[in-house]
Amino acid sequence: MGATLTTLDGIFKRNYNEGSEVLIEQQNLEAPMWGKYKVSPLKPSAQGVFTPVVMEGNEAGGAIFEREGFQDPDSLSSQQPYITSKLVVWPFEVTGSVVRLSESDKVAFAQGLDAQQKDNLSRMYADLNRQSHGTGTGQITLANGSGSGSTSLIVDDPFPFRIGMRIDSYASIGGAKEIDGAKITAINYTTSTLTLDTASTWSDNSIICKKNVLAGVTSTAGPFKEIMGWRGICDTTTYSSTFEGIAVSSYGQWQGNVVDASTAPVSQDLLQRTFNRSAIVGGKKPNRLISNYGQARTFLNTELQKTRYEPGTVEGGNVVLKWGTMEWLVDHTYPINEIGMQVSDGIQKFQTKDVHLSDLPGQTLYQIVGRDAVGGYYCYQGNLGTWKRSEQSRLIGLTEPSF
Repeated sequence: MGATLTTLDGIFKRNYNEGSEVLIEQQNLEAPMWGKYKVSPLKPSAQGVFTPVVMEGNEAGGAIFEREGFQDPDSLSSQQPYITSKLVVWPFEVTGSVVRLSESDKVAFAQGLDAQQKDNLSRMYADLNRQSHGTGTGQITLANGSGSGSTSLIVDDPFPFRIGMRIDSYASIGGAKEIDGAKITAINYTTSTLTLDTASTWSDNSIICKKNVLAGVTSTAGPFKEIMGWRGICDTTTYSSTFEGIAVSSYGQWQGNVVDASTAPVSQDLLQRTFNRSAIVGGKKPNRLISNYGQARTFLNTELQKTRYEPGTVEGGNVVLKWGTMEWLVDHTYPINEIGMQVSDGIQKFQTKDVHLSDLPGQTLYQIVGRDAVGGYYCYQGNLGTWKRSEQSRLIGLTEPSF
């Protein structure tokens, strides 16, 4: 007897749903940074998660003479930032011919289905990981030079892209669309060139994003579709003048620490400078570094002999180094030319529900109308956020070594 829609539904729920071994394995392999962020006990409602944050405290206390009256207390300046929930979905389908294979070759059916779903989940987790490094706007990188009727797109950073990914580009956020749903057919990391399946025209510094991610976004104020990422959290006003609903211009302390290396290579001094700024401005010592392989390579080549160094280990398929006592996570999709320095418990996932199979009323799978196929989708609803932006630091403007 072959698989029915009901038995397929049961297979998916048992093997590919929230908390399953397959989901955990794919998160560990494909989403090293995403998996590091802790889940907050606070779940966003339709309006988001709100909490009071003191921007300016009562500093009226101090030394007085014995018979002197007390100073008048100052008022607290408290604001209420909020974190809204974002929705990420990953649709898939199982063709009728694959389902019918279960009648004649159950082993081949099971192996094919398992390989397909592991691939779907690995790509979804890789995309969540990419978004967790991002700006919160949907911007992945910028075009490095203009193009006219071309299929060769040179970008600032090629590493977050994958073959088969469809991309758009815009002259600006809310501006004219320039590349419309082109598929990436090849990636040359040495020349930072994406080969597209469709000849397109774009301007220099055109904003590159995944297909449809900036569709309907009308201004730099948002709202945006992608989850808030690390570069958006640890930002001044480069990507947005507001964060979690609070204007940075009104509260200068409501921003991350961004240290510009001015094209110098990573060094002990620059890392210590970034660490010191975090500790002084944010009041808490960072405990985690993150970079791409290029910055880790530069550090190992030029700074290894200057520091006590613990050999790298492999955790979840990714190399983990140390700087002093700080974990140094290496992720090839992390943005080039920079290193992140985090207070790890200062950033959390505020999620309604973790990655899971669709659980709307009815079955997990459904017949695709007018087609010989069964469909379904994985879903994540939540966001990344922080209540103390000034704890986090980025060291930017570093020299990037050749690939």
